[in-house]
Amino acid sequence: MYQVSTPAGLQYGANEKWLTAFPQLVSRILHPEPSVNTVLYKIIAGVIHKYPNQALWPMVGVMRSNRSERSKVCRIVLDRAVRHPFILYHLHP
Repeated sequence: MYQVSTPAGLQYGANEKWLTAFPQLVSRILHPEPSVNTVLYKIIAGVIHKYPNQALWPMVGVMRSNRSERSKVCRIVLDRAVRHPFILYHLHP
């Protein structure tokens, strides 16, 4: 089991560091550990909110995935990112 802790100084806010790693974050959208997903979805939502033009392209790739579960979670994260970008989400498709 993973132990997810928030190191001092870690910012979930959307900045260029998260944008740089965004494709890798999106690729882990179905991480098996719920506590990792909580952090991951918050970061993804923040990046989409601040950098929609750049962030939506990797999301489109996941939305078009042949794996329906990936596509479903991507749509949920995207929908919630647009509505409430800085709320922690617990998504269980």
